[in-house]
Amino acid sequence: MTTANLNTVEEHLTNVGHISAREAMLDYGIMSLRDVVYRLRQKGYNIISEERHNPVTNKKYIRYWLSKNYRNRPKTA
Repeated sequence: MTTANLNTVEEHLTNVGHISAREAMLDYGIMSLRDVVYRLRQKGYNIISEERHNPVTNKKYIRYWLSKNYRNRPKTA
């Protein structure tokens, strides 16, 4: 995972408000959105995970939402 991936997802969440692993993979070539979300949470972003079902395939997937109160206080080292 690169810093570019982190910045890309951060920007997408700030502008759009949500993202799924499929969107991350197809739009940005990010193969592990879960890792990127974990790192953003470590930076203090309040990201909500919501389980959904695809209406066509009925398969489960996770959509990540950036909370309206999107950033907690930065963590101290």
